[in-house]
Formats: sequence, structure tokens, C-alpha cells
Amino acid sequence: MIGQILASYRVVRQIGQGGMGVVYLAEHAALGRAAVVKLLLPHVSKDREVVERFFNEARAATVVGHPGIVDVFDFGYAPDGAAFFVMELLQGESLADRLRKEPRLPPELARWIAQQTAAALGAAHAKGIVHRDLKPDNLFLVPDPLLAHGVRVKVLDFGIAKLTGEDLAGAVQTVTGSVMGTPLYMSPEQCRGAKTLDARSDIYSLGCILFEMLSGRRPFTGEALGAILGQHQFVEAPRLADVAPTIEPDLGDLVADMLAKDPDARPPTMAVVESRLRDPPVSSVPRMRAATAVPSWRASAQPRGRAWLVAAIAGIVATLAAGIFFLTRHHGTSEDATASLPEPLAGYEAKCEQHVPAACDSLGYAYAAGKGVAANAELAFRAFERACAAQDAEGCTVVGTMYGRGSGVAQDDRKAVQYLGVGCDGSIADACTLLALHHEQGLGVVQNQGIAAALRKKACDMGDADACSKLGTSYLTGSAGAKDEDKGAHLLEVACQASNVEACLALAELYRKGSGGVSADPAKARGFTISACRLGDRGACSRLQ
Repeated sequence: MIGQILASYRVVRQIGQGGMGVVYLAEHAALGRAAVVKLLLPHVSKDREVVERFFNEARAATVVGHPGIVDVFDFGYAPDGAAFFVMELLQGESLADRLRKEPRLPPELARWIAQQTAAALGAAHAKGIVHRDLKPDNLFLVPDPLLAHGVRVKVLDFGIAKLTGEDLAGAVQTVTGSVMGTPLYMSPEQCRGAKTLDARSDIYSLGCILFEMLSGRRPFTGEALGAILGQHQFVEAPRLADVAPTIEPDLGDLVADMLAKDPDARPPTMAVVESRLRDPPVSSVPRMRAATAVPSWRASAQPRGRAWLVAAIAGIVATLAAGIFFLTRHHGTSEDATASLPEPLAGYEAKCEQHVPAACDSLGYAYAAGKGVAANAELAFRAFERACAAQDAEGCTVVGTMYGRGSGVAQDDRKAVQYLGVGCDGSIADACTLLALHHEQGLGVVQNQGIAAALRKKACDMGDADACSKLGTSYLTGSAGAKDEDKGAHLLEVACQASNVEACLALAELYRKGSGGVSADPAKARGFTISACRLGDRGACSRLQ
């Protein structure tokens, strides 16, 4: 391929490769202009739907013609039948790369990045194009000293976009319940597998990105696809004021509007989003939101910083906000409660009856949170129990959690341990963490600190920052068995880097006192205090003043 001419561009050298294609540096044969050639592998180019999505990016850029969307110069097929397109060469980094280095951006920079993104997508929407896969990886930051904050945003990868007038439904959405996109940033309607998406779906995705830029964390996370999809559909996003208290109220209000579950409750267009980002009100008052009742369960047994099972389904069913209120107070059932379910719940019920675990999970989320149907703890439990019976580790974790809480079923610690064990064996980190708490406190099982530590290590290895933090603390104190201060401090650093505020606070205290195997270092102590402040700990912020 090196030296070959594709659409007047000579291929110079390979700069990247993936499972489906290769990326080359190229230059115009006559003008010498540098460019990038994306080339699908020949066997992949035989798949019509893949090629259609691939060329979609070229068409979208051509149709929109906005400076905030990457330029595509040409596209076609190489002599060997491989599909390709030629795009501008960008210098800089993706927003994803930037966030890995700096998880929480200065508010004005985040506002500026979101504003430019909204302008580019607004131009695409005006041409009838919805991106459908907006995420930090698809936002590229190009250095530009003439612009505010020194960066220009380029929106990439319209590969699964919907172009008005073209039948691309098969490339994006095949059947109801099948989705394409990046779950961490997908709108509720996209998570449901809706065949028709409009601009407001992109507005929700941009809201997720803006939330992450301002807070240093995503609004929703989970160990399994079903958990994330369920949270987007049924769980209210955290308030920015709670996770990033220093953020201006107008930004918090805008993000809350963009993350509304109902598309009609979101800003109607990207132009409105851009306007609110560009012209914040001189004085804005945070909206009052309804308080969520969160009943305690064995409150005395809850370790500091971990509201154990305060969220009905922990990280797997997520923090079911208002739904947990219903789970703990509503135990009435009706034999005909499923007789007249609205869509999409009727579809979930039908698929759940066919032993499709994800459908049972989604049905459980709906009953737990009271979304689209009356909240009903017993029916939520039954749905998750069916998911578990279909070998779904996520469903088993939820069942174990509900046995531990006595939500929708009689409280039974032994059964909680049994089902959480299945979830942990199925690589659900939250299940391992909750199971560790049972062993630590002797709930339904003989108390054993060593087993608790082993379970936390398993959860930590799966990426559970809270488990890493608690395991690190147990190594420092020796409660895990053998005392190992070096390992303890290392695990706390891993957890702090993963945005666990308690780990950052613990490290700040270690370096302030010079304990836990580390030497006193005021600079490092202040650095970890700053990290805790950025993660929303008001006490840490006050100590910096």
C-alpha cells in the first residue's frame, strides 16, 4: 500500500491499525498537503453495512461543511476492493486523552469545549444528521492560539449517524432492543433500542460529557452493559452541586436539563444549549429538587464512606434514587400488575419470559424505580430472580442485594451471601465488595476478615476503586491479616487516581503525619487534598483556603 495513489493522495506510511482497518499518513501527489487515509481491510469491505457506516462519516462531513467537523476530502475503493476515505490530518489530542491526564477540567474550558461541540452538532442537526455516538474519544482538541483557551474542537466519527433521506436504519438499529453506540454516553431512548432518534439524543450525550468534564466522573457507570443501560433509562443522574459543589449553578441547571430522561424536557436544540453555554445568566439560582428519602438498613453496620446497600442495587442497579424509597416502603403486589404493561415494558416482559436476562434486568429496573409502571418491590425482585435463573451474574447480584435489604422479599442474610457469591464469581465487582462486607461483619456467614480482604482484592482487581481504598486501609492497619504499609499506600494511590475521595483524603493524612510507611511531605499532602477537593469534598476545599 505504501506509495500507492488513492484519490490523488500518495500513501506515505502506516500510523495505526485496528481489527477492521488501517490508518495511513498520506500527502497530495501534486500539492503536498498532508492527510490521513482510513482504509477498511479487504475482507471487511465485503460487508455492505460496515462499508455504509464507514462512508457515512465522509457523507456527513461533506453535507455539513462546518469548521467544527473534521474535513473529508474524498472516498472510494482501492484497487483491491478495500473501502477508504481521505480526511484532514489533525494535530492535538482527543478529549478522552485529555481527561485521562486531567479528569476534571476548569469550568470555563469545559464550557468552551461543550459550546464548540454544540455549534458543530447544531450544524449537523440542521442538515438532518444525528451523530448517535458522541463521546470524548470522538471530540478532538486542536491547538489554536487565536481561540479562547487555545483549543478548537473537531467532532469525529459520524460512522453510525443517521442521514435524513437515506435508509441507514439497518446500519444503526436492526431490531427493537438492539443498540449501537457507546453505552456510557447513550441517551435513554437509544438504550431502549428506539428506531427513531433525533437531535435531543445527542444533547443527552453531550450532557454526559459535560458532566464528566466538570465533575471528573461519569454520571453512570457499571460492571455490565445491562447495568449501564438501566441507569440511563431509570436512574436520575447525580446533581452536579453534590459532586462538584464549586460549579456555577447555571452550568448545573443546564447539565440537569440535558440529562432529563424525557426528551421533551431537554433543551430542544443544540442552538439553545450553545446559547446557554455562551451567555450564562448574571444571577442564577439553583432549582430546588425534591428530596429523596433514603431509609437506612443496619446503619450502625455501615463503614464510613460506603452507604452499604443504600442504593437498592448498588453499582449494578445503581443508586436508584427515588426508586430505593419505593423499594423499602412498597411491598404490595398485584397478580395482574403485568397484565397491561405499556411499551417498552411489555416487550421486556415478553423477552424475559423467553429467558432473555437483559430484558428481565430492564424490567426489574422499571419496577424498582417506578418508571413507566407503579413501583413494586416484589415484582422487581421476581424480574431479577428470573435474570439470575438465566445465568445472569448481574441479576444474581441484585437478588442478593435485595435479600440483604429485605426489599421485595423477606430479609435473609444467608441467601444474600449465596446470591452475591454467584455475582462475584461472575466478575461483578460490586457483588464481591458487598460479599466482603458480609464476611467482615458476620452477616449470614462466619465473620472472617481474611476472606473479606481476599474478596476486596478481587473487586479491586476488577477496577472497584472503593474496594481498593478499603483494602489499602486494611493493609495499613493490619486488619487484612499481615500488615503491609507499602502495599496499603500503593492501593490508596490506585484508588485516588480512580477518583475515590476517601483514598485521596487518607493519603493526604499519611503524608501530613509521615505515617503508614511514608515520609512526611507537605507538598504531597496538599496535592492529595487538592485531588479530594476536586472530587467534591468540601472539607478538603476548606483546608486549602
